[in-house]
Amino acid sequence: MATAAFQDFLTTPLQARLPRHLTTSPQDRVVELFRGAARDVPAYREFLTSQGIDSADVKTYADFQTLPLGPLREKLPAGTQQNQSVARQFPAK
Repeated sequence: MATAAFQDFLTTPLQARLPRHLTTSPQDRVVELFRGAARDVPAYREFLTSQGIDSADVKTYADFQTLPLGPLREKLPAGTQQNQSVARQFPAK
């Protein structure tokens, strides 16, 4: 069974596996991910509320880009190279 699933994975064209990626822009996907996290992750929803952010107001990628990521960056666990690398991608505004 695992062999058949792996063979199916190898022989199925990428376009058939990832049709949404052909029709949804990365920017739209970012907004979808943000809205999903705001809806489904209590800690993230609490963080947004503490920052006075209503996720319903974030409708476009341009809206997403206005979010204050500095406070979120400060909450990343310190000390690991990966976290420091992620934090540098989101400079405080």
